[in-house]
Amino acid sequence: MPTATDDVRYSMNNFVICVGTYVAPLGDAAIAAARALDKVEIYMGETACKVPDAEPYIMKCRRGNPSPPSARRSASSESMQELGSCPRITLSTL
Repeated sequence: MPTATDDVRYSMNNFVICVGTYVAPLGDAAIAAARALDKVEIYMGETACKVPDAEPYIMKCRRGNPSPPSARRSASSESMQELGSCPRITLSTL
């Protein structure tokens, strides 16, 4: 990964964080990958932006648990019916 460009390294780090946070069966593999990647260094210019460390970030999102938090409940049937009544926007209406 050291030969990859900054934007590629940033995207790879973000992908590991997303998988470790939201895909329960791959959580342990994402943490192992984060440990293998270690800290990702990226030049962000003269800004205060920082690249998050993947492993602590995943654990924080999981609230320190080894597995991700339970998924949010799905939308209620009433809200789904409301979505069905929304007008459709197509290229011809623009």
